[in-house]
Amino acid sequence: MIFGQSIRIKPAAGDNVRKETGLFLRPDGETVIASNYWLRRLNAGDIEIVTPDDAVTTKSKPKG
Repeated sequence: MIFGQSIRIKPAAGDNVRKETGLFLRPDGETVIASNYWLRRLNAGDIEIVTPDDAVTTKSKPKG
């Protein structure tokens, strides 16, 4: 994690995780700026970093 860069994170194991603003992190994840706050949440096991390989995208193929 490089501080000051955007990272995509999500709560680990369906936990409710508060953002620095006091609001809850969305269960499907959000893009945030890497900071000491998020590093502490990561080390505590509260969040996971979502990599592009983790994202599941489904596109419907054109028929015919």
